[in-house]
Amino acid sequence: MWFWVTVVLGIGVVLYLSGRFFRKLADEVAKWRPSDDHSKETDYRKDVAGFLRTTLPGYTIIEEYGNERSRADLVVCSSAAGIESSQEKFVIELKYRLEAKVEVDRVIGQCVGYRQFGYHKVILLLIDTEPNMVAILKSRAAVDVLAGFLVLIEVRKAPVPVESSLNVTA
Repeated sequence: MWFWVTVVLGIGVVLYLSGRFFRKLADEVAKWRPSDDHSKETDYRKDVAGFLRTTLPGYTIIEEYGNERSRADLVVCSSAAGIESSQEKFVIELKYRLEAKVEVDRVIGQCVGYRQFGYHKVILLLIDTEPNMVAILKSRAAVDVLAGFLVLIEVRKAPVPVESSLNVTA
């Protein structure tokens, strides 16, 4: 009986610690702010990777890590020893100016694929994404396959244009 109590407590500690690492990672990603001089997704990827290497020492951050036919923008591992030695591995998928439903469908497919490859969670970092596409992604992230697996973080380098209605009275 004590054996099983020890096993259950051990699993609980691992789950608690893994949640702490992911929360720390998500908090750091949310703190990142894009530079005004970037114009391509690859520029942002390098910027985020450099930022995380500075703010999360002791963890492995890999750019463009490949699995079969897909490539994750960033993979963050809980060990400095690399992906093979890590208990946990997370994907950060960057999308710059996501503006079409077909692009949303593609990124959802990518995230489902990451789950199949054994990643623990995906952070979808949306940079200057069209607000309607963000709304669609939020609703899609709540479905069974991605619920609790996909976390959206939205960052804006430019303010969202506000539609205004002018009431002119004479």
